[in-house]
Amino acid sequence: MHKLVSIVIPTFDRKDLTDRAVESVRPSRPELFEIIVVDDCGSTPYVHHATENLGGVRVRIFRLNSNQGPGLARKLGVEQSESAIVAFLDSDDVFETGWPDALQTEVLGLDQELRSSLFITGRARGASAVHRFCSTLLGALPEVFAAFCTRLLIIAFNPFYTPSTAMSKELCSFWTQGRYCEDYFTNAMAILKAKRISVLRDYACTISRAPGSMGGLSESERKMWSGEYQIRKSMMRNPGISLVYRALVPLGMAYALARNTLKSSLKVLNNNSPNLRPDTDSRSHKKITRAPRIAILGTRGIPARYGGFETFAEKLGLGLCDLGFDVTVFCELDGTNGQRMYGGVELRYVSAPNFGPLKTVLYDVHCLWIARRGFDVVYMLGYGAAPFCILPQLFGTEVWINPDGLEWARSKWGRIAKLHFRLMEWASVRIADRLIADAQAIKSSLVARHGELKSCSVIPYGCEIISAPPPTDLLSKWNLASDTYYLIVCRLEPENHVFEMLQAFQSSRSERKLIVVGNHESGTEYVMKLGSIHDQRIQMIGTVYEQTELTCLRYHAFAYLHGHSVGGTNPSLLEAMGCGNFILAHDNEFNQETLREAGTFFADCKDLKAAIDRVDANPRRREAFREAARSRARENYSWSQIITAYAELMRS
Repeated sequence: MHKLVSIVIPTFDRKDLTDRAVESVRPSRPELFEIIVVDDCGSTPYVHHATENLGGVRVRIFRLNSNQGPGLARKLGVEQSESAIVAFLDSDDVFETGWPDALQTEVLGLDQELRSSLFITGRARGASAVHRFCSTLLGALPEVFAAFCTRLLIIAFNPFYTPSTAMSKELCSFWTQGRYCEDYFTNAMAILKAKRISVLRDYACTISRAPGSMGGLSESERKMWSGEYQIRKSMMRNPGISLVYRALVPLGMAYALARNTLKSSLKVLNNNSPNLRPDTDSRSHKKITRAPRIAILGTRGIPARYGGFETFAEKLGLGLCDLGFDVTVFCELDGTNGQRMYGGVELRYVSAPNFGPLKTVLYDVHCLWIARRGFDVVYMLGYGAAPFCILPQLFGTEVWINPDGLEWARSKWGRIAKLHFRLMEWASVRIADRLIADAQAIKSSLVARHGELKSCSVIPYGCEIISAPPPTDLLSKWNLASDTYYLIVCRLEPENHVFEMLQAFQSSRSERKLIVVGNHESGTEYVMKLGSIHDQRIQMIGTVYEQTELTCLRYHAFAYLHGHSVGGTNPSLLEAMGCGNFILAHDNEFNQETLREAGTFFADCKDLKAAIDRVDANPRRREAFREAARSRARENYSWSQIITAYAELMRS
């Protein structure tokens, strides 16, 4: 171990607060400390202004590839630490001035054996009455009794704030089966297994939130209680914990049940009393209401592995969860499922009989039936089972439908399928409590064909903004280099104008390659038609599901060709904008609305061929368009903006 104490700080889109937390670590011997910040895949990667904070403590930053919650962020921080002792600090809290030195003095005063099995706790300013009582009691007891009472208290009350604790690295364990109350698990397991428990009278931290208030994940009170119960249940079954303490866990469960019942009763009493106003924060005078319980249906599930709707469900679910919403995503049961929580989002698996094309409809109907109770809003992505959206409504649950694009206009469907989709669209605009169109052009199309809509909001799809160039070594898989190829990413279907784009490129004078990402082995009549175009510059590479590879392909493309014509805000177009591509897009109202002046449009093969020859002859003309595309994506389509728009609509 190269350091004495590692301070682990998980963060998510809290740049200013995290900087404040980092700068609060000011030991007298900074060389013994390190700060590890773990970015939980925020929309903007966390960056510190220097490799050390102003107190001279080294700052190291790690970033998770997906949002997984503070528990797993802390786990990564511990794995990367170079110290015998780990202390935790939340990004919205700060250490008291003397706390690092108090930790240093305590640890240095112990031999190596005790350092490897040590738990330390201090006091927290702004803490609850339970914490203050327990800290005062433990501080007044002799050391031998304090350790015993600390173990009893962690079973009964969970009185310790995470930023007021430190422990041996060997004692660190993490709750991976959920996102709520995960710090209770870490503290409890360390306390119950530690050979030495040091209860210091020093103040360790200042808690930003007032006692009894909630923020972040804690806002979902029901899930917090459920998480605490699940953790206590796991403690009771854990053979690594002394049987004496395991036998006391039911008492802790009884206390938690009584506490939660009392809190719920008081809330009901206060809400029904005209003289009490529990929904008003006296400090801000803003009305506080319970965040809705949201069910997201209509996808194959998350984590996203298949398409645009799955990615959207993942981003929306995780984003709303981080804002305190209670989110459940319904997932298709395929025999490989087992994960019940994903980044704080509950996953509920649903099966359906495999009756060919009817399987998707039956799956959606089964999901709607299960979601008929227990939710405030059921959000159905797609309208394939629109008539059955009445099921949750019969039980008082609001139903929102996202119709996606103009599914009935896709040429791949036969007459019966197109009639089905037209009927489903007709039903959706009449049944849904609210329609969500992902483009103004989609809403205008619905109004033109169905008349005035009773309730329709426009919230587009989102995208990641890629500012730093991905490493080009990923391109070697296809023998490519940066700026040496044009790129197409889409389903190989007629309405995406792939054949026309291949024809235009074949007739161009470009010496670059054209890379086509899409399933070219499907055997459809259209794909075989694409195969009739023979050009050594055109390279069909199949589907690419690995997001890092796809982002690399997009970012380093000389130009991006986009032929979609029947969707709304197309995810592939947004992702190209987020990568700062020079974009040549098919001229239609959907692409015009999304891209505006940040790209070039073509109407046919002749237009596209001319555009390719122009940009090939003068590559510098791309630069203004590339920056305009990235700026438009950042200003209008970042995931944080999209999630905020949904949250505001759901809270209203």
